[in-house]
Amino acid sequence: MLPEAFNIGRPYRRADQGCNYGPGVLKQLLALSNAFNVTFVAGLIVRRLGMREWPPLSAAYLISDRTRCTVMCYKGWPDNSDNYTPCTRTCDVMNPLLCNGHWIGAIICRDLDDTERCVALQNRFEALDQSRTCCRFFCVPGHMYRYYFGAGAMGNDAQLRPESTNTVTIMANSDPEGCKSFITNSGGKIISPVPDEYRKANRIILEPLGKLHAA
Repeated sequence: MLPEAFNIGRPYRRADQGCNYGPGVLKQLLALSNAFNVTFVAGLIVRRLGMREWPPLSAAYLISDRTRCTVMCYKGWPDNSDNYTPCTRTCDVMNPLLCNGHWIGAIICRDLDDTERCVALQNRFEALDQSRTCCRFFCVPGHMYRYYFGAGAMGNDAQLRPESTNTVTIMANSDPEGCKSFITNSGGKIISPVPDEYRKANRIILEPLGKLHAA
């Protein structure tokens, strides 16, 4: 998971500095995906051919399988940052989608406040493969203040809201003063909050799938 606006080349709230909206980051992430055999869900604001909006739309991309670079969803709600243009059309493009035998869905940052979209995504998850070998991932690339996820993102015993049950939630937050990034198991329990010393260092946390399936 890579956080919201991962590519813009400056702190999210520094409106006095220009943003990098170049599409080259997509090729760079594809190259890393191939080199290390990993899949990324990345929050990116990228200028794409045929996109009329300026600044560009904020999107969650799934990057995997050598050539796969797929828009999963766009961010619909404004956050007063002027970093992106809020999406006014259908925000969910391919959300969730199947990748390497697992289902992956995404909601970008403040779109968590859009209850209708979150419930619709959860309903789509509920209709998917329930096999024991198939994991469902709910990815949240964000730049979030502390009140998102409340105190729940702060400790190992935290439990997310009931609708997250049976889905692994992964939250990547680019705000070092906001709530901590974390990974839950399929029961909604946070098992990997980011240590304080990692928050300004762009560290990556890994967890085995077997641990994520635990209730």
